[in-house]
Amino acid sequence: MSRRPLVVLALVVLGLAGCATHRLETAKTHYVRAVELADRMDRGGAAAEFSRARDEAAKIAGSHAGDAQAWLIKGQAEIELGEFEEARRSFASARAAGADLGDGWERVAQLLGVASVYEAMEMPDDAAMLCETAMKTAKKECPEMFEPAAARWVNLLVAEDASSEDPKARAKQLAGLEKKVRDLVEETPGSGTLRYLLSQVEVHLEDFAEGWGQAVLARELGLPTEELLRDNDNSLLFCYRQLIESGRTEYDARQAAWAKRWGWPDATHAPWMAESK
Repeated sequence: MSRRPLVVLALVVLGLAGCATHRLETAKTHYVRAVELADRMDRGGAAAEFSRARDEAAKIAGSHAGDAQAWLIKGQAEIELGEFEEARRSFASARAAGADLGDGWERVAQLLGVASVYEAMEMPDDAAMLCETAMKTAKKECPEMFEPAAARWVNLLVAEDASSEDPKARAKQLAGLEKKVRDLVEETPGSGTLRYLLSQVEVHLEDFAEGWGQAVLARELGLPTEELLRDNDNSLLFCYRQLIESGRTEYDARQAAWAKRWGWPDATHAPWMAESK
């Protein structure tokens, strides 16, 4: 499962179009590099790249045709660096420069940014609470941020449950999470991302039939990034293998049929798997 879902990368491309200056492209490059380093748990390297992205964006914010883009990158880098007051000002400037931000957008970004700090400080309970608040706020005020917030919330809770040494407590916590995520799916049944998240929870509950089914639906409905698509495919195949090993041979035909529909070379290999070798 993706450890750093959607919000950070989405911001780089959110509403950004047209020709950008070299400096703006440099700011974006530093930002994407920071995200990659953060995914590898290189927090020091990520912080340095976020700082460079912020500084490059600051040099052109307010004086360039790409104002909104520069302010957005600057604001999100500041969120990642824990500079929340500066970030709020940057997001306000982005809106003034023409960025299409909903009223609650800055608030959700701030909550997710604070959650990142708590997560880095190994305080998962607080981070999860902030992500859940961000998710609820986004649902009401800025729907485009709802799925990123939901993904971070589920990631944190699944990781926390996985670290529990009490099997009964872990099962109870996962069951509670499964109910909450299923409620979200029922409210938005056409969301591939939410189906993907539900599949992840089902895998941890070892309900491989449900995990497989939700992963199939996630692929059919569509996922916003290649990273999520690949993670979903891996989960789908893991569930399939577990089902076959447990004697559920009916899944051979089901898996083969979906693989054919998706244009896979065979039932256990997605095309991207050959590309990544």
